[in-house]
Amino acid sequence: MTKEINLSQFFPIEAEIKEGKIIIYLHKIIVGELPSAKLVRGLRREIGSDQLKLGVTVKEGELIFSVGAPFEAEIDEQRLANVIGGLISRLLPPTLRNRINGNRFVYVSRGTRIPLMGRIDFGIIDRGTNLIQVRPITGCLLDCPFCSVDSGTRSRTRITDFIVDSDYMSEEVRKLCEFKGSKFIELHIDGQGEPTLYPYLPALVKEFSAISGVETISLQTNGVPLTAKLVDELEKSGLSRINLSLNALDSDKARKLSGSPGYRINHILDLIRHVNDSDISLLIAPLWIPRINDDEILRIIRLVKKIGIKSKWPVLGIQNYLVHKHGRRIKGIKPYTMKHYRRRLARIEEVFDIHPLVLKRGHFGIKPMKSYPKPFSKGEITEIEVLEAGRMAGEMVGVGRGRALHVLTTDRETNSMKGVRIIRTKHNIFVGQTIDSHN
Repeated sequence: MTKEINLSQFFPIEAEIKEGKIIIYLHKIIVGELPSAKLVRGLRREIGSDQLKLGVTVKEGELIFSVGAPFEAEIDEQRLANVIGGLISRLLPPTLRNRINGNRFVYVSRGTRIPLMGRIDFGIIDRGTNLIQVRPITGCLLDCPFCSVDSGTRSRTRITDFIVDSDYMSEEVRKLCEFKGSKFIELHIDGQGEPTLYPYLPALVKEFSAISGVETISLQTNGVPLTAKLVDELEKSGLSRINLSLNALDSDKARKLSGSPGYRINHILDLIRHVNDSDISLLIAPLWIPRINDDEILRIIRLVKKIGIKSKWPVLGIQNYLVHKHGRRIKGIKPYTMKHYRRRLARIEEVFDIHPLVLKRGHFGIKPMKSYPKPFSKGEITEIEVLEAGRMAGEMVGVGRGRALHVLTTDRETNSMKGVRIIRTKHNIFVGQTIDSHN
């Protein structure tokens, strides 16, 4: 008996066959290769037949398995799909790459033993308030010349990307919310890159909306991968607010500030109108860069007033351009001091009669709240297990005492123990420097 299984009907994948290899595409951002021989051996082992005949074809991007067994028993299609899917989930991760920049993609699941708290680039960040940052993916489509984390297609420093399993993320977020024991928690989905590239975003938001104590779910985005359809899905899933980055309305200037010749300001403006017609609140978040987009900031303010953006929160979050140690900087541009920046915002509030522009935590209901205890002390010397390459050269992903760590080292060896001195513990983000490299 032979049975055809269209795996693309069960899982969100597309495929093609190149030079005898099965190339798998997940949600247009992740690509990986399947070793055919291992897949066949694994399937035979799982089904319990050494005589199993397996054929693989791709039709219009859909991955189809033809499974033949030398017996007349009925072949359960759902069981076969689950078996094949399970094998793929074990064989595919080591080959995953980011289609945007070519970086290796690390799929962080519970099985990797990498905790979701402790690092700044992926997972969960709790800074001791009722606002919890959730970072499900790294990487970006744009190459903004001011990017604070040097993300994008032409990054010189980010060599590894991470994507977190949605079930793992929702389970760990739920535990933290239970620990905080509040009814006023905000989950803010952001990241070192563009969060809307995360392929399971609507499902993740839906899981978050079902967590007791979660009152607000917000999302940071540059808007480029966002579509009207995705906005509608996020609305149904329970998203409360979108914080949309918008740095210029002039087409040429907007493209230059995005670092992408394909950036379309009309797409962003259409999204603004669509979100404004939904139940999702909207906050426009320009970055104010001295002498670069002074006039554009004023144009954006006029646009916001003209459209009449609806929100339970402030509708504008104008940010001050700052230079970050591991980010990009615009040559010849000196940031405003915070005092000067706030003074200019206060003046604009008066001139345009738009309030508030000088934002405070209270405008978003942010207040202090207990955090998980820190399992490390600054200055402590301890041993850490190194499991993965880090996001940047010169650092690795370490694990210890239920936390992930940034381990600063030039040694790229994984699955090893290293002695480190803990040099940062703030906000449950941990950095350890290997003792040899420190000395």
